[in-house]
Amino acid sequence: MVLLLHGYTSNGESQSRYFDLDSFVDKRGFILVKPNGTPDSKGALYWNTGRHLSAVAPDDVAYLTAVLQDVVAAFGADSNRIFVVGHSNGAFMANRLACARSDRIAALVSLAGAVDTGSCHPVKPVSVLTVHGTADRLIQYGGGTAGFLGAYASADASLAFWAQADGCHGARTRGKQLHLTCDSSAADTSVSSYAGCPAGVAVEHWKLEGGGHVPNFALPAWPEAVLDFLWAHPKAGAQK
Repeated sequence: MVLLLHGYTSNGESQSRYFDLDSFVDKRGFILVKPNGTPDSKGALYWNTGRHLSAVAPDDVAYLTAVLQDVVAAFGADSNRIFVVGHSNGAFMANRLACARSDRIAALVSLAGAVDTGSCHPVKPVSVLTVHGTADRLIQYGGGTAGFLGAYASADASLAFWAQADGCHGARTRGKQLHLTCDSSAADTSVSSYAGCPAGVAVEHWKLEGGGHVPNFALPAWPEAVLDFLWAHPKAGAQK
């Protein structure tokens, strides 16, 4: 199962079209879940990442946990292959869900988001892929402050947090180059990852050189690469 969490003002269907995931459902044999967040006072959909200023903000950890349980029960989704993918506000929410439900989430892909290092206390390792554009002005690569999200960690700090939380004892090293956006004719995405992680667990970062908050992704390269990462990382201990 792939749980897709949209960005602020977007929705599940729009996010899926942007990522081009629907065209891979039958080919890859997965269940794509595209929930919508809650409308704010302006009617824009959002996820409560734990930092929303409203006193009546919904408990989205409980809501999304119930969604996961329903899909497993109703459609027989593999409980060892529950993945969450998020963009922007949805990426913050994906991180929060993985922190709170690390016993269930096998792997996380976070685009233009960050983990709340002060409130995240996973009890089980989660494979993590963070993706961030160096020219993102809304959620800056080096960290900053954004609206109701408040202060957030840098891309490097988020990755380092997950490496420590997952028990990765090795150094972060740079690997291959990828071409995932249409903003350059050359390989524009550098890959780095931490060594010494538990068996089956990966903590990886894709740095989109010159990429903004809504990168112009190359299709089908982007969805193929994301799904390849997820498929390679079922829950630690499960058979690949």
